[in-house]
Amino acid sequence: MVYKGNKCMIYLSALNNINNISTINNNNNNNNNNNNNNNNNNNNNNNNSKINYYYNNNNNNNNNNTNNNNNKNNNNNNNNNNNNKSNNNNNKNNNNNNNQIIQNINIINCSLC
Repeated sequence: MVYKGNKCMIYLSALNNINNISTINNNNNNNNNNNNNNNNNNNNNNNNSKINYYYNNNNNNNNNNTNNNNNKNNNNNNNNNNNNKSNNNNNKNNNNNNNQIIQNINIINCSLC
């Protein structure tokens, strides 16, 4: 009976690990989605800056506008790069977490023997 009790605890512990890891993966995926949305917004802003440049190219403040647009574009590109790095880290973490899930599934399968 003690042995069966231990098997039950192993099973429940592994199941709990899977639930916790799945929650982390979901959070990472949500962060990735937010980063991708931010990247799209940044890209749209960059495109709008280019459009504004063409429409304002006869303006006396053209140089200032160009510099401001370039600075905004550079900031947006830097943000995109940081978001992409964050996505890569999240994906690596998810891959590691998925391996842990597989290990916990194996533990569950063994505990059911």
